[in-house]
Amino acid sequence: MMKFLLLLTLPLMAGCDKVDEARACATGWVQFTCKYPKTFKIYEYTDVLTHRGTTLRSSQKDVWEDKGRFSLYNNTNQGKLKVAVKHLEQEDFGKYQCKLYRSNSPPYIKKWTLEPAGSCQQPSTQSVHRAAKTTITCNYPDDDQVRFLCKGESFTCEDVLSTKSPQKSNRRFTLRNTEKRFIVSISDVSSQDAGVYWCGLESKDGSYRVSVRQIKLEVKESPPTSVTHSATSSPTSTPSAAPEERFGVSGSVIGVIVCVAVMVFLGASVLIYKRLSCSQSRRSVAALQHIREEEVQECVQQPGAETTTHLPANIATNTAASPHYATINFQSRSDKAGGEPMKPNSSACEYSAVKFSK
Repeated sequence: MMKFLLLLTLPLMAGCDKVDEARACATGWVQFTCKYPKTFKIYEYTDVLTHRGTTLRSSQKDVWEDKGRFSLYNNTNQGKLKVAVKHLEQEDFGKYQCKLYRSNSPPYIKKWTLEPAGSCQQPSTQSVHRAAKTTITCNYPDDDQVRFLCKGESFTCEDVLSTKSPQKSNRRFTLRNTEKRFIVSISDVSSQDAGVYWCGLESKDGSYRVSVRQIKLEVKESPPTSVTHSATSSPTSTPSAAPEERFGVSGSVIGVIVCVAVMVFLGASVLIYKRLSCSQSRRSVAALQHIREEEVQECVQQPGAETTTHLPANIATNTAASPHYATINFQSRSDKAGGEPMKPNSSACEYSAVKFSK
């Protein structure tokens, strides 16, 4: 019986020798995990002893219990006791103990230490317009710990991307991990992406997780699209160019307007000139027609005298190039029977129109 108790006590004592250590920044958060020993999986209750001597007891199972800035989660399914501290202060750094109690047995003790980090990044706020792209960058020490980006108010945040997983993208989130930087790009940002993000570190055995930097992402509505008129100006501007700039009109636009106006003026001038030329041609043709239909003046002289009528030669022959006149002689005689003879001494003249056709 004594040998059995000795063998049972040795693994419990061995659990007290290992002390986990984590480094965190003030205003951040830390989460420790105290794993159950392999010997027992069920404990009646658990305690957490702080470095200031305060004892925090967890009496519930599989649910988070808030104890001020401390929270406890006794996960009986996975055999873990999680201890988280948010809004870290300087007085929170020190040594802690997890105590797991079982009836008629000494408690199982797990120790861990919380130390301040050497360099801490201040919280920041980023603003981005909806449907745009933004990048979250975190600086890390050169170590072999797991890097992650999670979204949430504190230690209960959900991982977005992590170097623990081979997956380098998650929907619109893309991870690029360098030697000392952890860069996450977010494309096509939506209002659902707004919130608090944390860059953090996790030990490879999963014994602790700590925040490294807090980023608050604000998503704004996209600005309305507008047409901007820009004018290219020379290094030395003159006062005459100022009105153009005030009204958003460039010198090239004014030049085009002037050219168009000149072309319209020239076109109108040519059209008016053609119309005037056509009008003059019509008047010349009408005058020529009037000459062709010119009345022939007939003067009646005394009996036996000759009546002479002068006509332009071009009307008679239509072949002369210069104006000549032809002479037509009419012999005075009396009309046919029944006609009335012309008066011999009449000085009156009668006119008859002679028409020629070509």
